[in-house]
Amino acid sequence: MRYFSLPTNGDIVWCLFPESLGNPGTKPRPALIIEIGAVSNNKPVATVVYGTTKKLDRLCPS
Repeated sequence: MRYFSLPTNGDIVWCLFPESLGNPGTKPRPALIIEIGAVSNNKPVATVVYGTTKKLDRLCPS
């Protein structure tokens, strides 16, 4: 089993973003980590914002 370091705020990660509460999606999608919170059941909890791979030709400076 491979172990990776925890992401930090501002990282982009791939996850099975839920299509409905409690049900993981079927396809990995990019998400922005906005907060790494406390540990629940020995697992870190992250707050993420949904991302997309569409319309990449319309990037804006940030």
